[in-house]
Order: sequence, then structure tokens, then C-alpha cells
Amino acid sequence: MSYTRFYKIWRNIYSRCTNPNVPAYKNYWARWIKFEWKSFEEYKKDMYSTYRDWLQIDRIDNNWNYSKENCRWVTSKENNRNRRDNIYYKWKLLIEWCEELWINYAVLRTRISRDWWTIKKALFTPLTDIRKKVNQYTLEWEFIKTWECSNKVDKTLWIASWNIRNVCIGKRNKAGGFKWKYFINK
Repeated sequence: MSYTRFYKIWRNIYSRCTNPNVPAYKNYWARWIKFEWKSFEEYKKDMYSTYRDWLQIDRIDNNWNYSKENCRWVTSKENNRNRRDNIYYKWKLLIEWCEELWINYAVLRTRISRDWWTIKKALFTPLTDIRKKVNQYTLEWEFIKTWECSNKVDKTLWIASWNIRNVCIGKRNKAGGFKWKYFINK
């Protein structure tokens, strides 16, 4: 069993809780997080019946020990939502706000951490260049169609929206065999 994923999970947990030479040890030792299973057999008895290869071990309370009562098997998505460095806004995770408002999570994190925006401003300020209407032209500049935004083009014609935006601001000549310009309402 020592070559199985299940065993490696146990070994990694044991190491980060008990071995000062493991880089992650300081994150557990400083918070007094302990490894309560006395042996691999105890861990196996408690956790193997619900183990599945696609799941990860998760501590229900991130500030408490690794034990049968505090551990469960969850998907990667669930595990990432139970991290102590997650940011909440009005009792909801930022990633959940992103899913609800159709905002790219990386954009939101950049606005908050690099640009020093408030969470409210980062969430509710629209991505203006992404939402601008775009005109599609042939390579000879014959008008074809006005699109609601470059993301709609991406989903319909499979032309990357960032390529279209780069054409609109003059960084590229064409995208997907077409010329593009931002729509100007006259």
C-alpha cells in the first residue's frame, strides 16, 4: 500500500505536521495543528471507506487538527473554497461572486491586490474594453456586422476575444481573417 495515492496523502500530512525540515511545517506548527492518527493503520481504518482517487483530503475546520472528526474527502473545487486565505465579501467567497457576475477571478484578484481597489469597486466596475461593441470587416475593410462584444465573437466564431481587442487598439492587423474596430455610436 506504500505506493498508493492514499498512502502518499497520509505521509504528506504526517510530514508537514511533524517534520521541521518540511517547508510547510511552519504553517502547521505555528498554528498548533496536530496529526492525531497514531499510525497508518488507524488513518486507513478511519478514512479509507470514503476515499476515492479523484478526491482530496480536507480539514473541515482549517484551524483544527487532522483527525477523523475534522477530515473529509472533497473535490478540488470544494477544497479550494475551504482555504484560510480565501476572501469573503458579504458572507460569500469572491470566486462565488465571480461565477454569479460572470467576472474573471484573476481580473478580480488583480484589481484588489495590485490596483488596491475595494472589493465592492472590483466586483461592480465593468470590464469596459471587453463589453464594447465591435465592428467586423473583411480584409478590404468592407463592413460585415456589429457584435455586442468581443466575447460574443469568441463564443460564436471561435476567434479569441483578446486578439480582437488587440486589433481594435492597433496592436495587431487582423484576427481570425478579419479586421476589427470598436463600434462608435454617431
